[in-house]
Amino acid sequence: MPDYAFFFSYASADRITPAPDALVTDKNDYLRIFLDDLNQEVQPRYPDGGFFDKKEFRGLWRQELGDGLAASRVLLPLYSKNYFASRHCAKEWEVFRLRSEANRPGGPDGTPNVILPVIWDMPPGIPDGVTTYQYMTNDDYPVEYKQNGLYYLMKFKRYDDAYKKFVYLLGRQLLTLADEQGPEQIREVPPFDDIFPPFPKKRC
Repeated sequence: MPDYAFFFSYASADRITPAPDALVTDKNDYLRIFLDDLNQEVQPRYPDGGFFDKKEFRGLWRQELGDGLAASRVLLPLYSKNYFASRHCAKEWEVFRLRSEANRPGGPDGTPNVILPVIWDMPPGIPDGVTTYQYMTNDDYPVEYKQNGLYYLMKFKRYDDAYKKFVYLLGRQLLTLADEQGPEQIREVPPFDDIFPPFPKKRC
């Protein structure tokens, strides 16, 4: 049974690659490069690393996705304009929001502690209710990340200390949250088609 430290939740529109299911990571596939770098931080303690859904939408993808959600300890959502426009991402996010409610109280002042957001690029606005789940931000994050988001770091600072520091600090936070989830287990996940997504807003 896998025991994923985190579920890597991202908008497929944010992934730059000519072949999303390629075995070799393209040099411009920043999302996958970031995932690989973050896995290096967590895999010494959680060998399965993070669950990565290639968004292929074929075959048994619902079963595979459900298994990934059930076996993942923490949600790592990459917030962006595209993320908050995706009902698919919203459903992944909602699974962990429901788990957060079931886990209360958790974290300081009862803040739920199974969602650790990352800003991919600066979205024009974060939907109501999502801002509640901003657990464990870090004052030591590089200023370049705080001002511009992770995509900026990947594109312009990937070989600099700023990016390396961010990945290290995020990995430490992620391990803390993953450890707090207790023993390895398979968690209950509602059928994906039955999940009501909290975003995007319905259009008339």
